[in-house]
Amino acid sequence: FVLEGDFKKYEGIWKFVEEKEGKTRVELEIEYDLGLPLVGALISAFLRKKMEENAQAMLSALKKSVEG
Repeated sequence: FVLEGDFKKYEGIWKFVEEKEGKTRVELEIEYDLGLPLVGALISAFLRKKMEENAQAMLSALKKSVEG
């Protein structure tokens, strides 16, 4: 399904990789585009940092949910 939002494009892939001792590593890859072709370097760096923080928060919440 498709949600409407601020991004021109926002796609992600979750990967669950089996590790030793019954552990699972979760990887999250996100591709996004605000649809602003001339976004400055400063804004791009800020946006990238915020996207990484958001992705880390999602992974941390998943870990907390699974591990209790």
